[in-house]
Amino acid sequence: MDESEIKARKKMLRLEIKQKLNDFSKPSAEFKEKSEAACLNFLNTEEYKNCELLLCFISLNDEINTDLILKTALLQKKTVAVPRVISATEMDFFLLKNELPLENQLIKGSFSILEPADFLEKISPDFLCKKTTVALLPGLAFDKTGFRLGRGKGYYDRYLARTGNAIDFPLFGFCFDFQLVASVPHDEHDFPVWQIITESGTQISKQKPFF
Repeated sequence: MDESEIKARKKMLRLEIKQKLNDFSKPSAEFKEKSEAACLNFLNTEEYKNCELLLCFISLNDEINTDLILKTALLQKKTVAVPRVISATEMDFFLLKNELPLENQLIKGSFSILEPADFLEKISPDFLCKKTTVALLPGLAFDKTGFRLGRGKGYYDRYLARTGNAIDFPLFGFCFDFQLVASVPHDEHDFPVWQIITESGTQISKQKPFF
């Protein structure tokens, strides 16, 4: 499959999943219930329980609400970092403070999404390999070989590439069951996740990366 075909198939899949998310994510008891179940499934993993550093995204309205995960990790005194877009192509992660309420550390940033406030400390990608780290990644879709479909900006893949392609910590994909698809188009720039967590539990579980 050539690059243009991969892009075309990704575009079609994005439209399909975005429509499903739009239909499902309207405020409802079901959305809240499944979101909480997915969060608890992640919090009950051994990888999370044993990690020192958690990289976690701040959810959009149509994504599983990660507030429960972030607040639990801060309460448990884990080191927690969340992303901020710093340019049209790059993002960095910034450390949250355990002693402050989560809502006091977030501001509306790029694309009108919540990001870490300016007073928080940036970490470098090589810092991730100095601690027992777990990363929780968003995605519009995932397949059972671990490949993820992002929103098309490539921020996570470029950030992970800055670690030198020597990632030795678990990458978790996080989504609802209906976001699992048979196949996600991908190329050599796409990083697969090691595990996928949904409201039903762990969908794949690998102890080593696929690449």
